[in-house]
Amino acid sequence: MEAVPPPAGAPDAFKGGPLVNARRLLGPYYGAVRRPSLIPVGLVVTISVAGAGCAAETSFDSSESAARIRAIQRAAATEDKAAIPKLIGLLDSDDPAVRMLSIRTLERMTGQTHGYDYAAPEWQRRPAVEVWRDWYTDGSTKTGTTAAVLGGGTGAIGSP
Repeated sequence: MEAVPPPAGAPDAFKGGPLVNARRLLGPYYGAVRRPSLIPVGLVVTISVAGAGCAAETSFDSSESAARIRAIQRAAATEDKAAIPKLIGLLDSDDPAVRMLSIRTLERMTGQTHGYDYAAPEWQRRPAVEVWRDWYTDGSTKTGTTAAVLGGGTGAIGSP
């Protein structure tokens, strides 16, 4: 292919033919081996992932473990006692990280574990989860409110 001369009065950046001009303009995107660099693509992917993380969901009811973990972290940081029923529900999670954070948050809020071990097999965890559910239910029905469960009771209800 024969190089077409630039039009008269064209800037110096466009002199030298199309291939020379393309290499000059795209030079920063080419590596030492004269192949396109993946750096621009990598930056776009990184920025997209970081931007998506900013709008991430935070919910105890999410199907995503990461969203449930963020909800647990928020409840722990704010000592949100209203989250106790949701934390008890998460003790049944398939994700061991969710279970561990749930029981540690419950222990921090209530001072109890009721024998729950997040790393135990499901058949061993199940009775402890039932103890937690009974503990919450009994505290609510005996006082007519959740005050005893949430730390405002006499201490007898929350005893292991």
